[in-house]
Amino acid sequence: MIGEKVPIVLVHGTMGKSEDWSRVVEELSNSRSVIRPNYIERVAGRNSTNELAIKDLADEVVAAVRVEGIQRFDLAGGSLGAALATCIAAGRALLHTCGRAGHSGQDRL
Repeated sequence: MIGEKVPIVLVHGTMGKSEDWSRVVEELSNSRSVIRPNYIERVAGRNSTNELAIKDLADEVVAAVRVEGIQRFDLAGGSLGAALATCIAAGRALLHTCGRAGHSGQDRL
């Protein structure tokens, strides 16, 4: 992005919400666009099994960013948000190995 700073996406943890980043956003928003998706509520609302897959959560974060028309962005996350940011940054290959929370074996992050 020539002449523009890349937006940053702040990904909250398991028990968090986008508002948890409020103090950080205040400082960051002086120099760049900030996106804070509330991904767990949307995924949980569509999920009847009460199992939240890392891939589904990561997909929801990316979808929230794409809705804003953004293709390139930086990521920061806390707790589960850090795991999601890692999966998103690593790309689709890693998303398949992240699997679902609560499962044993290689599909667990």
